[in-house]
Amino acid sequence: MQHAWVAFDVALIIALMMLCRRHRAWLAIGVAVTVTLDAFVTALEAATFNVHHARNALDLVAIVVACAGPTVAAIALWGFVRRRVAVQP
Repeated sequence: MQHAWVAFDVALIIALMMLCRRHRAWLAIGVAVTVTLDAFVTALEAATFNVHHARNALDLVAIVVACAGPTVAAIALWGFVRRRVAVQP
């Protein structure tokens, strides 16, 4: 399963690099949707597995931080998509 996450991260890096070179609306929306789904999967995994295995408050803080990363990234990407659509002719 870990190989799948690595492949996902590599594909995401390539897609973001492509967006840096030239904006493509379909790719930007695809990346935003994918990162949003990743945020949901991360939160679901944390709620169903990680929280029950936390031993102390520091473990819980680490879980919250791990969930915040994809969530903040999704919010930022959707903001990018919205701003880009607003300025396109």
